[in-house]
Amino acid sequence: SFSLRLIGTEGERTAVGTKVELRCGDQRWVQQVTAGDGYLVSNQRVVRFGLGSVREIDELKIHWNSGSEQSFRNLLPGQHFICVENRELLISAD
Repeated sequence: SFSLRLIGTEGERTAVGTKVELRCGDQRWVQQVTAGDGYLVSNQRVVRFGLGSVREIDELKIHWNSGSEQSFRNLLPGQHFICVENRELLISAD
């Protein structure tokens, strides 16, 4: 698995609407940060990916709701990070 908490600085601070894409070889996963999935519901702003037997994440790409993009390469599954918009490095949340 792999999880990422997003903090926006240019657009919506909660990063609602931001798309996160993971690429591992020829496999690709995409998730979008949502505010909630039901009446009067608010979810934690973390995207989680179940990656099965994947040994390395070739690329993590973040399409921020403000229009900016960031990418990170060669990450390992089983990690939990915080990403602040426009910062060069991910912050370990372990």
